[in-house]
Amino acid sequence: MRMAGSWWPRHPRAGTRHHHGRQVTSTMRMRMDEDGGVVVATPSPSRNPAPPRPPGNVHRGGRLPRMRMVGRRNPLGLIVALDENQEASGELFWDDGESADTVESKSYIFYQFRFSNNVLELSVTHNNYSDPHGLEFRRLRVLGLPRAPISIDVTTDGAEVSSNHSLSYDAGTQVAEVRGLRLRLGRSHALRWSLGTRESDRFDCHPWDGASPESCARLGCVWNETTSAERVPYCHYAGLESGYGASDIRYRDTGATADVTLRRPAHRGTGHAHRRQRSAHQGQSSAHGSTSDAHESTGSAHQSQSSAHSSTTDTNGSTGSAHQSQSSAHSSTTDTNGSTGSAHGRTINSNGSTGSAHQSQSSAHSSTTDTNGSTGSAHGSTINTNGSTGSAHGSTTDTNGSTGSAHSSTINTNGSTGSAHGSTTDTNGSTGSAHQSQSSAHRSSGSAHPRAMQPIERLRLEVTYHTDHMLQFKIWDPSIRRFEVPVPLFLPATPTIFDPSVRRFEVPIWDPSVRRFEVPIFDPSVRRFEVPVPLFIFDPSVRRFEVPIWDPSVRRFEVPIFDPSVRRFEVPVPLFLPATPTATPRSRLYDVEIQDWPFGIRVRRRSSGAVVWDSQLPTFAFSDQFLQISTRLPAPFVYGFGESERGTFRHDLGWHTWGMFARDQPPGYKLNSYGFHPFHVGLEEDGSAHGVLLLNSNAMDVTLQPTPALTYRSTGGIFDFYLLMGPGPEDVVREYTALIGRPVLPPYWSLGFQLCRYGYKNDAEIAELVQGMSQAQIPLDVQYADIDYMERQLDFTLSPRFQKLPQLVRDIRARGMRFVLILDPAISANETNYPAYERGLQRDVFIKWPNSDQIIFAKVWPDLPNIVVNDSLDWDTQVELYRAFAAVPDFFRGSTRSWWAREIADVFHNPRNSSLSLKFDGIWIDMNEPSSFVHGAVGGCRDRELNFPPYVPQLASRWEGLSSKTLCMEGEQRLPDGTPVRHYDVHNLYGWAQTEPTLRAVQEVTGERGLVVTRSTFPGSGRWAGHWLGDNTAAWDQMGKSIVGMLDFSLFGVSYTGADICGFFGEPSFELCARWMELGAFYPYSRNHNGNRDKRQDPLAWNSTFASLSRRVLGLRYRLLPLLYSLLFRAHAHGDTVVRPLLHQFVEDRTTWDIDRQFLWGEGLLVSPVLEPGVSEVRAYLPDARWFDFHTDSEVGVRRQFRNFPAPLGHINICHFWTRRSASGGSSGTFRRPWDSEVGVRRQFRNFPAPLGLGGRVRRQFRNFPAPLGHINVHVRGGLIVPQQLPANNTSFSRRQPLLLTVALNDSQEASGILYWDDGVGIDTYEKGEYLLMSFTARSNLLELRVLHGGYEDPNSLKFTEIKILGFSGNVGEVTVTQNSAPVPVAPIIEHDPQKK
Repeated sequence: MRMAGSWWPRHPRAGTRHHHGRQVTSTMRMRMDEDGGVVVATPSPSRNPAPPRPPGNVHRGGRLPRMRMVGRRNPLGLIVALDENQEASGELFWDDGESADTVESKSYIFYQFRFSNNVLELSVTHNNYSDPHGLEFRRLRVLGLPRAPISIDVTTDGAEVSSNHSLSYDAGTQVAEVRGLRLRLGRSHALRWSLGTRESDRFDCHPWDGASPESCARLGCVWNETTSAERVPYCHYAGLESGYGASDIRYRDTGATADVTLRRPAHRGTGHAHRRQRSAHQGQSSAHGSTSDAHESTGSAHQSQSSAHSSTTDTNGSTGSAHQSQSSAHSSTTDTNGSTGSAHGRTINSNGSTGSAHQSQSSAHSSTTDTNGSTGSAHGSTINTNGSTGSAHGSTTDTNGSTGSAHSSTINTNGSTGSAHGSTTDTNGSTGSAHQSQSSAHRSSGSAHPRAMQPIERLRLEVTYHTDHMLQFKIWDPSIRRFEVPVPLFLPATPTIFDPSVRRFEVPIWDPSVRRFEVPIFDPSVRRFEVPVPLFIFDPSVRRFEVPIWDPSVRRFEVPIFDPSVRRFEVPVPLFLPATPTATPRSRLYDVEIQDWPFGIRVRRRSSGAVVWDSQLPTFAFSDQFLQISTRLPAPFVYGFGESERGTFRHDLGWHTWGMFARDQPPGYKLNSYGFHPFHVGLEEDGSAHGVLLLNSNAMDVTLQPTPALTYRSTGGIFDFYLLMGPGPEDVVREYTALIGRPVLPPYWSLGFQLCRYGYKNDAEIAELVQGMSQAQIPLDVQYADIDYMERQLDFTLSPRFQKLPQLVRDIRARGMRFVLILDPAISANETNYPAYERGLQRDVFIKWPNSDQIIFAKVWPDLPNIVVNDSLDWDTQVELYRAFAAVPDFFRGSTRSWWAREIADVFHNPRNSSLSLKFDGIWIDMNEPSSFVHGAVGGCRDRELNFPPYVPQLASRWEGLSSKTLCMEGEQRLPDGTPVRHYDVHNLYGWAQTEPTLRAVQEVTGERGLVVTRSTFPGSGRWAGHWLGDNTAAWDQMGKSIVGMLDFSLFGVSYTGADICGFFGEPSFELCARWMELGAFYPYSRNHNGNRDKRQDPLAWNSTFASLSRRVLGLRYRLLPLLYSLLFRAHAHGDTVVRPLLHQFVEDRTTWDIDRQFLWGEGLLVSPVLEPGVSEVRAYLPDARWFDFHTDSEVGVRRQFRNFPAPLGHINICHFWTRRSASGGSSGTFRRPWDSEVGVRRQFRNFPAPLGLGGRVRRQFRNFPAPLGHINVHVRGGLIVPQQLPANNTSFSRRQPLLLTVALNDSQEASGILYWDDGVGIDTYEKGEYLLMSFTARSNLLELRVLHGGYEDPNSLKFTEIKILGFSGNVGEVTVTQNSAPVPVAPIIEHDPQKK
């Protein structure tokens, strides 16, 4: 048999692309398998001779006939590879494959294939052969199809036929596949494709409020109200084009660069399906897809006359461009400067195609312009005699050209805006309370802020391959210095191409001991705000031990996008990177492709081919106050982003938008809360993981949709992305913390139980509580004082009701306990003798109005002097009558940091009266978003564009603007080098900037490691502080959400976390608080805390049953503190998570990807708490491992299953395991309980018993406590060795107790573990080498305890006195002990239960 004919197009249309600096023919590599993008039609090699092997590539524009690889009797298929014009052609010759001279005798079938105008034609040009097998074309693949096929109409020999085919489309690869066709060989067929946008692929073109068919059409987008789910956008883009393209793409071994330019100016809404213009006869106008509003308002006269690119739209809604057509300006108005406005600006040619005026800078619907040329748009707005405009639904413009909008708002001659619903503006132009008056619903279309929404035409892209596992891409405006986040990241410093004459803004918070250099790109003529984050660029000669630089195993990359012409704010957070990029072309885990048109960046994992980043989407926008970029996701598994309350750890991709902007906001669903973390971890289908950080500190939100895809929207700065390639989820966190800084190692005493309450009446109440806890033998390590201890809530003061607090603190410390004070940043300005404020004025530490020496005054907690507060009044009235004016320190300034340290030192030493000195051990910093009880400032804000930007992200109370519950965005702060920055750009960095100087001040005065707990956080905050999850509520759902919160902060690099046990607001029931005490015993930061309007909820506030339960639960915690401290060491030294999702340890088990009601301590301790009322069982999942009950030592007996375990009140289900790695350890001994047995369940959900009150003491082990009322299940995974210590009432005493080991053997009869031990309070003990690190290894009947680092000798001569081995399959004859190979004369007591092993 033979096959003849033309296998390849005679004139292949091969496009070109750039790859690593070379221009390459755009081809596709053939894959000789059925599932690949290209399969060559060949008969089965097992039955028939193979035809000549075709070339190894299929050209774009080509089509291949295809057969299944079984022989000539199997169905045929086609592969269509489209070129840049969305066209392709090919041919097929077919005969019997055996006869001679079939061409001469014309006994064959010949097909001409052509794909054009979304029609695939299979045309028979010669047919003189009938195949005996009745072959049909059954399967079709189309490669490079830019939009989804919605339907396909099939005709055969010119007649329409029914077809029961199935249709699929992958938007990421742009591959469409049709199965089930029945196209008979020898007949002519045609398939007409209707292209469109699937519901899951809709990208929101109108993310601000007030979307309508008219406003959507003005954006050049498609309006479709047909949806199958909530939150699906009605207004969406029609194609892939964003208007931006890339040129001068240059690849090098260390990265890539490109110029990114706006090729279709002011046309952000319309997507263009094709890369080249379509002729007029090929397209028709779309109902809503053909207009552009120039983003969406006003431009200068030279831009407003005609359209450079009038768009055309075909019947499927795809848009091309007709370069020669002109636009008309219907209902346009021109100001005294000659600017022209166009209402709709469309022309329709004779073929019905629509042209859109891409360069006209006008707003639809009767725009009006003032004498300065500013334009206001909004359905008939008017200007009054003072120049202010009142608009029912739209923008308003005053005589200075500033624009406002909001339901009957009023504007004075200074442009200040009053409150809606009848509020007025005073003679000073101050702004009243705008309760829902400043809604973005009618402002955010862009017409109110033409400059802020004007697309920046020239951008610069720089890609840096920092390591084989980490890449950065950065997009910025090179003409303006934009704000870049001033948070130090640990990054390599790669030379950046820049204009040396321009000064760019770099985020300036750094460690002066670390060497670095900065290579900025900026324009000296225009200063734009860039996130001020100076990168840590290290001298490789610096000793790694003294200055930690980077972990060479870290896998990450960074991709920044920015406008090179403008200095934009860049986050001033130094990153930790190697001094020079270390990635090599051969060893990188990723490949990067910059797509020229439409502009996009694609990052692919080499090992699997998964595309982890793909931003060639129509949403890309880059303007002064609106940045937007989308990326497709490799799989719908996304974790992270915060801080906000969620019910599940894994994000729901059902069109949910999450705002991020630090705010004094108690936890609530979708409410942006205290911290700001634009970081997420994504899982890929094969279980590989990657992480993405957007280093941008401006207000933003993220939308997740089922494509799967996500969209970032920011109100400023630049795009500065860092991609971490894992490949495991735990690897990603290690890489992320290597980038932003490893988590702090807290002092050992901070692992103990802690008590606090807002509402202690006086120092006597605290003294009574401390004494009562001691008498009840309930462990307590740390006592707090909330703002009650201050005089009128003034920082650095002592209330008359707490004059004995200094002595109480000394007494507490004498008991071996510690004391923590609260401080807020706001400083009262209404005092006659207040040193903190007076010295602050002298040192110039407070945030001011821009270009002024006037302080911005807020109102927070400090009360006015000489007043009596009437608590019966409503909150707003109390704030107005009683709260003092408060100045807010600027912690970027070096003078502020030294001032803050001085004030803290005065509290500790009190040079005026040493008897009143407060010898605290740590500081809790609250209200540091920063919070304000008045919106913006006393008297209101002055810059509407900053407080109400064109796009207000999806935030809590967004109608109140960005200044809601915080400072005015125009507030001016100064970086250490004196560079002024707007609060608009650095608001989210406030808590981050306060944290490090607070820790340094604590360490300076105490001489110890100290503790800082902060409410507001940013990437890198975990280097200095822990975090509590805020003012939660006493409700059952809050417990589960606290687990999600801890898992989130594990990703964010903040290991020391926890929630207020029993809830801050409201009064818990006995059962709720008891269950919460069980769960809270496994928070790394374990504190019971509540508010002043509710009764006390500490363990003594209930009854003896509750006290007993608390004693036992906390006893278990204290027993496990050596394990917890070792885990925190691993986090500090290596970036491991402490509270760990199950998926991090068992990522190969997809069931774990959705488990968030259980969590691990490290690699092995599985906690399964009770989270619902009135239950006696808990449903738990046990992954594939050997699991042992920590208390009964019984094996569960099954794996990879859900199981129900008994859970009576007082019971927590916990399991642990350990995988083998280098670790640390202790000494030898024996440890046994009479009911030892293996759990025996793997990869199952299980219900564990939870009787009332068993805590830290289990029978025959916790000898200091009475018999428990209940039982807490702790399960150890086989392979883990768990270090423990007998508990005591606080860590000062428990650290003197004997050490214990539990060895849980795995299936191979092996186990391992570590122990980290130091003095618990020293500063930088790990960095100085002042610690003990031991590893434990069990194998082949040998348990080895090895000292890996011996830099610390404990003064208590600690010994391991008991060792218990679980799952031992042999018989025990004797135990011998050796030290340094020499026998040790001991006579251990050996107990062995062969039944339980």
